[in-house]
Amino acid sequence: MPAHVRRFSGVSNDAESEYSPQAKRRKVSVRNARFDAMIDAMNAVRRIWMQGTTLEDVFHKSIKTPLWSATLTETDPETVIAAHLAFLEAGSLVIMTSTYQRAFETFERAGYGEADAVTLMNKSVELASEAKSRFLAQNPSITATYIKIALALGPFGATLTTAQEFSGYYPPPYGPQEFTPDLDGTNTNAFSAEESEAEAVAVDSLASFHLRRLRVFCNHPSWDLVDVIVFETVPLVREIAAIRRAVGMLPEFAMKSWWVATVWLDGVFLQESVPGGERLLAADVVDALLRDASPANPVPTGIGVNCTQIEYYPEIIQAHRIAFNALLLSQVGDSKFARPRLVVYSNGGVKYDPIAHVWLDSGVAHRGGTGKAQWVKELVSLAKEEGKFGSWAGIVVGGCCKTAPDDIHALAEELKLS
Repeated sequence: MPAHVRRFSGVSNDAESEYSPQAKRRKVSVRNARFDAMIDAMNAVRRIWMQGTTLEDVFHKSIKTPLWSATLTETDPETVIAAHLAFLEAGSLVIMTSTYQRAFETFERAGYGEADAVTLMNKSVELASEAKSRFLAQNPSITATYIKIALALGPFGATLTTAQEFSGYYPPPYGPQEFTPDLDGTNTNAFSAEESEAEAVAVDSLASFHLRRLRVFCNHPSWDLVDVIVFETVPLVREIAAIRRAVGMLPEFAMKSWWVATVWLDGVFLQESVPGGERLLAADVVDALLRDASPANPVPTGIGVNCTQIEYYPEIIQAHRIAFNALLLSQVGDSKFARPRLVVYSNGGVKYDPIAHVWLDSGVAHRGGTGKAQWVKELVSLAKEEGKFGSWAGIVVGGCCKTAPDDIHALAEELKLS
């Protein structure tokens, strides 16, 4: 492994002392405190980007495999680094690892064994770190703490062949039933009242899925390269509960800042209240994210929305804020939680069709008359409006699918103007 990949943050040659639980706990505590302070000092408006579709649209690489962008980690790592660099040079302050669909299930389907899966998962983090190192070498006036690496982790649905993060139709034991493509109304992602035991098993199974994947990273030196964990495109409140449980089972020294972003297809949350019933509301989502905080059931340091069309964000985020403020007033005793950051990164003027597996025009112009993406102006306007209410510890904005480096550059410029 090249030396530049092995240079882990804060690690000396004395590996045993540096990797003791006490040393790790001190390093993580200091790093998280600095990360939190820096975001707050910047008025918490940061720029984040997603990699997968950029590799197709900008770098013209095929990622149509069970691993999506993760495939190139092994076959073309320099392109992965180049993609990270393109966004850093465009003004991104947070780069996300190409690990969204990385799980043992997807690696197995792609023909990899467990040992190779572990190696390639962690290599994704190392490639992001290498891009950061190259960027800092080219820009010596920028300090290392200014650029953050986010470990991107998709939901269980992202490991399924039919992109079920956009429907939440999970097979047992992770959900009530297997997805059927017949579209005859029999699909559901909710358990009935009589299926409470099966629902509890589903939460346990999802927690095990997320914990197993988290341990791949936290048991490896690449964990020290990660600044924040991002669970994204989450379609179900029971998966939110499972993620919180999984994070709560991490050892204390492994704790980091972590965010959860949910997906709202056509502005609607995906989980049904009962089989065939109405969809859950923002209040239900915020409740699942933040209520009943405890060491075993920690709350994320950031919550928000991703992979959703920009035109729906104002209403969704307003509903989140109202629900959050109501929940904040109801806090008592040990269940109190700190104010989270608001994390919003939208698709670039498109929406995903989970049936046809294609991207469709959302009806909002992707390019404005000035050459800037229209969604950029709407996203910055949303961030400014939310900032006026003072509800959030900070605001993180960025681009998700079908956003390119020039979009992030436009976002950076728009933020400067604001």
